[in-house]
Amino acid sequence: MKLPINTLPIFLILLGIIGINPYAQAETIVIPLHSETIQGGIDMAEDGDTVYVMPGEYVENINFDGKAITVAGIPNLTTIDGNGEGPCVRFNSEEDALSILLGFTLINGSGVNGRGGGISVEGSTPTIVLNTLTDNSASNGGAIAVVGAGGLVPVNLYRNVIYNNSADNRGGAIYVGALTPAIIMNNTIVYNESGDEGGGVCSDNGLGVFLISNIVAGNISGRGGAIYRNGVLAPPVTVRYCDVWDNEGGNYGRVNAGEGSISEDPLFVDAEAADYFLQEDSPCIDAGDPNGIPDIDGSRADIGALLAVDFPELEPLTGDPEVLDFGAIVVGSDTSLSITVSNPNDRDITGLLQVMAISNNFEPSEVEIIVEAEGDTEVSIIFHPADSGVFEDRLIIITYDEINFGDTLAIPIPVGTTTIYLTGEANNVGVNHSDESIPVSHNIIESYPNPFNSTLNISINSEIRQYGTLFVRDELGRIIVTLFEGELSQGENNFEWKAKELAAGSYTIQYVTEFNISTNRVIYLK
Repeated sequence: MKLPINTLPIFLILLGIIGINPYAQAETIVIPLHSETIQGGIDMAEDGDTVYVMPGEYVENINFDGKAITVAGIPNLTTIDGNGEGPCVRFNSEEDALSILLGFTLINGSGVNGRGGGISVEGSTPTIVLNTLTDNSASNGGAIAVVGAGGLVPVNLYRNVIYNNSADNRGGAIYVGALTPAIIMNNTIVYNESGDEGGGVCSDNGLGVFLISNIVAGNISGRGGAIYRNGVLAPPVTVRYCDVWDNEGGNYGRVNAGEGSISEDPLFVDAEAADYFLQEDSPCIDAGDPNGIPDIDGSRADIGALLAVDFPELEPLTGDPEVLDFGAIVVGSDTSLSITVSNPNDRDITGLLQVMAISNNFEPSEVEIIVEAEGDTEVSIIFHPADSGVFEDRLIIITYDEINFGDTLAIPIPVGTTTIYLTGEANNVGVNHSDESIPVSHNIIESYPNPFNSTLNISINSEIRQYGTLFVRDELGRIIVTLFEGELSQGENNFEWKAKELAAGSYTIQYVTEFNISTNRVIYLK
């Protein structure tokens, strides 16, 4: 399909997100499973990799360090808190369009050298898509600053929500002072403030700023409350199919409204609650660039980042059984078992399978699966130990849903994860754990009360005296406490777990021996 010329740059830049990637051996690094910090995951990553960040708040200031990687969170669920110690995210090592920031909420960033509270782009041309930036501040570019010489390839800001940021001088939301063009497309830029120029966007000696299909409303500045071009010699700022409305200090400063632009109340669902989806009668609906990327229903693009549609509430894929025990085999041989992966949703869902490589002795038969709506599929796991011993690992199923913008663009959005525990033993003889001659059975026979809100009582029955370890794991599979390590007596053994310092949620009690893993899931309520 031949794309309209003004659609082509953003389409090419997002090819890396939709899987057309020049790096053949791409890996997915999961935070906090592979690393406790996002920066730790970036440090581990190589060009082409994806650093996928689970929901939660991460207090840190990250730097892409020149890597052509995708760092992806889940929109509205994954937050980077800059803690007032610099930008939340920094690009300053000649990153290009394949350096992609996707799906984060960025808060409390403070800028570097006075520029770019949420995101600082210095001599680079990254892709910044589907993020929310709020409560960031700097001298120039309260939310985002683009400075330095980045070349002729544009910086791309696509479908970001930028609100309640502030700049002492210029660009309450976005400041562009770079020798590189910037394409600002389908963003919602509202209620930002600058002390001098451009409450929404300020252009200062760039190579061209192109605002297409954005909402720029309710911003405040002394001059050019919405959009300001600083200096008569600065290149023109192009404004097309934007809604520029009700900005204090004037809607435009040294900038003219271009083709298709309007100045009307965008009719947000609830602006006071920061719900910037559009009401059904919004003048921004079907009013964006007619040659731009269509909305997810295939219609003409709306103006702004958020659509007048209801996104489905989706659940991650599930796996059965939750613990896959391979028994014992001879060193150097292979054995295969299967899990059933189920999709509880009424639409097809994609899952990326990844073994956490604790032991490197387990391997899924495929890496990516698509489970049809409310359907099941079988996935085989191979156990092929090279050495003798007892091995444990985890299979992580990262679930994605695909958002399609017409026929031109598809973006996978992470939905959630599921963990399957893997265990097996290898020796030089080969013993099958299901052999009735081995009287080994360890079962968590009771965890009570369940759900619990203070103390959990755990009772383990052991048919023989056997050495083992009793763990508690969180929903991500991490061991958060070891309750016991040693030899259990034959018969019933009782333990207590007090969880008062932990967050409410689902936890797994797991007892591991040389021959067996037993688990029990419990719910902690505060």
